[in-house]
Amino acid sequence: MGTSRSHKSGGPFIGGAFCFSGRRDPTWSIEATTAQTLIELWNSLDPVSGGNPIPSRLGYRGCVLRSDDIEWTAYNGLTARMPKGSPEERECKKDPDRTFEKALMATAPADLLPPSLIETE
Repeated sequence: MGTSRSHKSGGPFIGGAFCFSGRRDPTWSIEATTAQTLIELWNSLDPVSGGNPIPSRLGYRGCVLRSDDIEWTAYNGLTARMPKGSPEERECKKDPDRTFEKALMATAPADLLPPSLIETE
């Protein structure tokens, strides 16, 4: 497993939720300072071997933070960081309290997502 790397990109950063079937999932812009706070939170989590944080099923399937070159995903206590086009560099971390996932979902604009979306799991 690789070592966690800091991400210093200025963006643009996009947040998103995997929650719809048959239509486009919602996405939103995230300020660079907010994204850096989320990335620092992700960096503080403990590594875990394997695991796929995004399930294949209907309904809420997690969330994503995207930059030009890296994607962070989170679902149900697991998170992953993967440089775009480099799946072999994927890093997974455990987030049993779903802190990263909840913080990322909290950046969504009001009324974009159902308020209880993350609690439906």
